[in-house]
Amino acid sequence: MARKDRHSVLVAGAGPAGLAAALFLRQRGVDVEVVDERWDARDDDFHVILHPDVVERLDDAGARLDLAHAAHPVDTVVVHDGTRRVAALRLHETAVRPGPAAVLPLRVVRDSLEEALRQRQVKVARHRRLARVDRVSDRVAVEVDVLDRDSAGYGVSHMEGVVVRTARHEPTHLIAADGFESVARQQLGIGWRAIGAPMATVAFEFASGWTPGPEAHVYVGDAVAALWPAPHRRLRLTFQLPASTPLMAAWLDARHTPDRADLAMMIDAHLPWVHLPIGVVSWSQVQWTQVGVAERACVGAAWLVGEAAHQLSPLASHSLNHGVRMAHDLAATIDEVARDQGAGERLAHQAARARAQTLRLAEVGELYQAEPDADPFVAANLRRIVPTLPVAGLELEALARSLRLSPKPM
Repeated sequence: MARKDRHSVLVAGAGPAGLAAALFLRQRGVDVEVVDERWDARDDDFHVILHPDVVERLDDAGARLDLAHAAHPVDTVVVHDGTRRVAALRLHETAVRPGPAAVLPLRVVRDSLEEALRQRQVKVARHRRLARVDRVSDRVAVEVDVLDRDSAGYGVSHMEGVVVRTARHEPTHLIAADGFESVARQQLGIGWRAIGAPMATVAFEFASGWTPGPEAHVYVGDAVAALWPAPHRRLRLTFQLPASTPLMAAWLDARHTPDRADLAMMIDAHLPWVHLPIGVVSWSQVQWTQVGVAERACVGAAWLVGEAAHQLSPLASHSLNHGVRMAHDLAATIDEVARDQGAGERLAHQAARARAQTLRLAEVGELYQAEPDADPFVAANLRRIVPTLPVAGLELEALARSLRLSPKPM
């Protein structure tokens, strides 16, 4: 039997975007509940890059990230043409929000957000799966399956979620942060727009005796490679190549988990001039990446945030950071509307703004042109360089100017 609950905002999904949305809302005094399907977050044990403005937003909201111990600060991004340093872009010199980027484990980001929510009396209800979303007048009707664990499989046992009951909600707003395969997006009939060619992204995290200090390094050649320093003398090295590249296609088809030998091979093949001591590989992944955006940011009172709304370049964690930014802006708009019932047009404006900003990031490589005095290498490769920079908006424009790039005329 379904149970009917009422909450001002229901957030489906306890990834960074969903947790941040709940925290930003609660910070403004809005009632919020968070549900998430997963039992644990063991797959979060890898590093991400938080952009300077996102670090500031989370800190302002009370998410204490323990940057002194759990993170590695990065204040400079160095762009390379083979062995030549083309440019050193200093993040603290950007015009709007000076400060370093932070490389830290995703689980630290999640734990910090959940702790900040606990302090504001908001608990994440786990084993809760978004099952159905319908529009009801100016609200939404949401069904959430409550799951329990059950052993399944023959020979090799594994755990599956079994529905024990269904809870019905009619929140004022639904924020669907339920990932790329978003149930809400599919049930609301929101289309998806792919942008550009599909790519294969291969990432490694490993111990190394070499520490690049507060610098990240971007190498552009037959592959685009981004090398980020992580805490405790570790490195994160990500390669991006066309998904049709034979080795990448084979790895993707086989769902291959790259190992230390694969890392050494990738460095020899694509970065032969970079001599990195390779210790234990603690994490690796090869995945298919298709940049794209949802055709709409919302339907009525149901909103998409995070990877439910976009899939952006992974080389500088753009999907995560943009999701937090959009959650911040949406929380402010929902709060404004709650205080002024006649201000519903603000939601429409927010939806249009969110989609426009997401499209700009998805197409960011196409939005700039080289000035006459730009380095020829930058001019030839700007579509591949710009998506690797850990900034957006006005901060991105500032770094682009350092590369002698300017926005194309609208």
